[in-house]
Amino acid sequence: MGIPFALQEAQLWVPDLTYSQVVDYLEKCYRSGEWKNKSEERIEQYREHYLEMAKESPGEKPFQHPYYWAAFTVNVA
Repeated sequence: MGIPFALQEAQLWVPDLTYSQVVDYLEKCYRSGEWKNKSEERIEQYREHYLEMAKESPGEKPFQHPYYWAAFTVNVA
């Protein structure tokens, strides 16, 4: 997949993420071990935050507003 298509896919994916899906994604990242010695504490903080939000509103989509995804662009030269 080329860069422009990957960006477009992300722009379509991010707004539809629910709190529950964010938690699932963070759990996957956390368990993968790829974050070890880098951002493990930060991932844990996000994980706890989104777990709490998912308990309150599992189907809510926190990233629907373009503020969270519209700034990402790609310059293909």
